[in-house]
This record gives sequence, C-alpha cells and structure tokens, in this order.
Amino acid sequence: MPALVTERLLAVILLLAASKCFGQTSVWRSPVPRQQEAFAWLRAVCPSSAVQLHTGATPAEPGCKPCPEYTTIGSVQPEMAVHRSFDIETVIYGSFTMPGAEEAVANFGGCEPHASGNGGSVLLRKLRESWKMVNYTRGLLTSNCKNVPHEE
Repeated sequence: MPALVTERLLAVILLLAASKCFGQTSVWRSPVPRQQEAFAWLRAVCPSSAVQLHTGATPAEPGCKPCPEYTTIGSVQPEMAVHRSFDIETVIYGSFTMPGAEEAVANFGGCEPHASGNGGSVLLRKLRESWKMVNYTRGLLTSNCKNVPHEE
C-alpha cells in the first residue's frame, strides 16, 4: 500500500478513535510507560541527542528537548523549540493498523500550539526488537482513550 494511502488510513482510524474518546463520561489515563521502554520509543521519535528524563516534572516524564522538527513549534518556531520539551504523557498498546501488529499510541505534549491542544500522538510499531515511528498527528490527544479488546 502506498505510504500516502497508509498515512491517510491511519489518520482516519485515529480520528475515529479520538471521537470515541471525547464522548466517554469517565476519564481514564493509560499508565506512563516504564522508563526503559519510553527511552526505546524516544530513540525512534526524537533526534538522538535530545532524549532525556525531565526530573523537574512530577512524576518525572521522559521526553526530548528541543522539539522535533516535525512538530509545529519545532518547524515554525525553532527559537522557541529549544526551550520546550516533547514529553510522553500516556500510552495505549494494541494492534491499530493491522491484526497482530505490536503497536503503541503515545500521547505527547509540549511542542504544539494551544490551538492543537499543546500536543499530538505518535503511532509506534515494534519491528524485530526495536520501536519505529509510523506516524505523528498534531492535535490528536489520546490521553483519555480506552483500549477496548476485540471480541471475535
């Protein structure tokens, strides 16, 4: 499947999932990932020199600083990007794009403007033993989504 079609399909799937999340009456936050796994994701998401643990946060959040170039602040406001960090807030595990895929949707905050909800979500896929970034969607906040098991 061409990359553009795959990205559009993924965006539609994630948008439908997001609309389901906003309609829920109870708030549920997925757990912040273990530090070791978070750093594995950050190696796929951030420039290698930017991966860090923000110890000033409570609890400490793994992220990258400066903002990656594919974020709005990283691409449009590089002078501001050096002072901002792209932090993992929550994660949802599942198979989002195909059956049996080992994937995660990580909600990141800090590198988008207020109009985009100050963040976005990254779809990651585990290939062999490492995580690869598949897509980033600005403004798609998945921190309140629930993972619903598929029943056959």
